[in-house]
Amino acid sequence: MATPPPLLLDRSYTPEVLVDRIDYASQRLNSTTRFLTPNSRKLLTIYHDACASLHLHYDGAAEQQKTETIKAIRGFEVQISTAFFLRDVSSDQLLQELITLRQMTFWARYGDYAGHIASKLRQGSAMAQPPSQYANKISGEFPWTKISEALKDEEQEWKMYGSKYPDRVPTTFAVYSNSQTAGIQDYKNMISIIHLYADRNQAFHRGLQQYLEEPDYGRIARCLWEDLRDLSSVCPPSMAGIELTWRSVLEQMRDEWFDISPGPENPSNWNNKPAIRIVHDRLQKNKAEHQRNLQLIAAKAASRLAMDQEPEALFIQACTQPPTPFQLPDPGPGAPMSSYKGKGKVKAQKPIDVSDRRKAWDTIMKQQLGQLPQLEMTLSKQREINRIVSAYRAVYGDDAPPPSPPTV
Repeated sequence: MATPPPLLLDRSYTPEVLVDRIDYASQRLNSTTRFLTPNSRKLLTIYHDACASLHLHYDGAAEQQKTETIKAIRGFEVQISTAFFLRDVSSDQLLQELITLRQMTFWARYGDYAGHIASKLRQGSAMAQPPSQYANKISGEFPWTKISEALKDEEQEWKMYGSKYPDRVPTTFAVYSNSQTAGIQDYKNMISIIHLYADRNQAFHRGLQQYLEEPDYGRIARCLWEDLRDLSSVCPPSMAGIELTWRSVLEQMRDEWFDISPGPENPSNWNNKPAIRIVHDRLQKNKAEHQRNLQLIAAKAASRLAMDQEPEALFIQACTQPPTPFQLPDPGPGAPMSSYKGKGKVKAQKPIDVSDRRKAWDTIMKQQLGQLPQLEMTLSKQREINRIVSAYRAVYGDDAPPPSPPTV
């Protein structure tokens, strides 16, 4: 059924004409072959009800009431005849909308895994030895959206010269050099993955909080104005209550943050209120506090790591750098007992008797001559040897023990 054109004269809206318009609206509302947007369905429902009401009360309605109703019906017909959302949508436009929707679906499903692969690229480049040239261009210093933008800026230069002039295309060269560390053999696929993840972040993370942190108050004003304008288009009649709730929230936010009196329909003329600056300051304070907390956590982790690595470092040093060799006396009879006075005694050292002294000396000599099995040298064994050396020196200095008594 053809779209009814608006009629110029009120008397042209006869009961018969109104029946045709009621049939047209009913057919469109009940159609199963063409999808109606929420806005279209709302307009057609109101148009149908207005035509049906006028037809029902056509003879008994007052002239003023009839004139007002016909005026409303004519206004609806103008909208139906000229509004873009009620016209036939071109196949190209419909295809583009479906592609965009499909992209959003893929971003939601696989965006996180694309980020996982991208992070492997970043980790691999950071651990590469020797460090890869321009690896800092894909480090955590830059978000993936910025890296994606840099890759797009370098695209033409890379197509012309490739890796010949890496200083002109540092970001692309970094991806090209490190892609295999992420398990991606073709660096072009790695670049596509970065673009996918960046697009996903741009679609799902770009919101009011980021505009507030920058701050971009003009963008926030336009965002609120556009969302209030388009709210009806995403809420069908069955969600009327939800639409009213969201509209109330958005209007309250708008009125709290902006003075719209200079032009309610022109967000570029809205004036900022102190409340929006307070929100910005609070976000900046929280961000700075978060950075400080991260620094404290990193410092504590580094301290714990150093403490954990200290025993291992001591053990390695003990195994690879033995103490300075003793000044051993010439072989011969042992020195008199009076020479065994300790030099620089250490408190709380475990005493060593004569028999233990000879065993301790043998242990010290094996250590100095490198005769102790290094593979069996645990940290506890090395500590025990160090204790023996310290205790021996504290009591006997560098003197050798007396010879063993002759056996009879």
